[in-house]
Amino acid sequence: MKTLHLMTTSICDRDCPNCCNKQMNLNRVKYASRDDFMKCDVVCITGGEPILYSNVNEIAKKIKTNYPHINRVYVYANAFELLRGLDKTDSIDGFSVSIKCLPDVAAFRALENDPRISALNSNKLYVFDRLIKEDEAPRGWEYVEREWQEKFKPAKNCIFRKI
Repeated sequence: MKTLHLMTTSICDRDCPNCCNKQMNLNRVKYASRDDFMKCDVVCITGGEPILYSNVNEIAKKIKTNYPHINRVYVYANAFELLRGLDKTDSIDGFSVSIKCLPDVAAFRALENDPRISALNSNKLYVFDRLIKEDEAPRGWEYVEREWQEKFKPAKNCIFRKI
């Protein structure tokens, strides 16, 4: 199963020290092609901060309409922005929520049991700097402890593209 990480915006309201977007020449990232979508089972809408700066719901609807073989469309977002934009995500199949600072922890605690999220069966919690410990993660969330990478290394089963 391949995952297409689809960068919808390079704009973000954060200034994370080892952000992967700062480590890449975003002008060299290729635009997604029909062939890229045909090779994938899963699409992860990412950015920058996609919840803030792109219409993730409309993007998900178009992907599902044009590529019915794609099983799931996720959004990778920080918890603070997801909390503010959750009402714009009804076509999303799951969330990859990033916890990178204390405001993210508070935002995640406010949304972790929201029925719009808990009804989904594919949510991941990416935690940096051990801001939430694994035994504190809610049921139904896959816990992934992350470290800041000095050099961005995408997963082997991923295709990274932009729109």
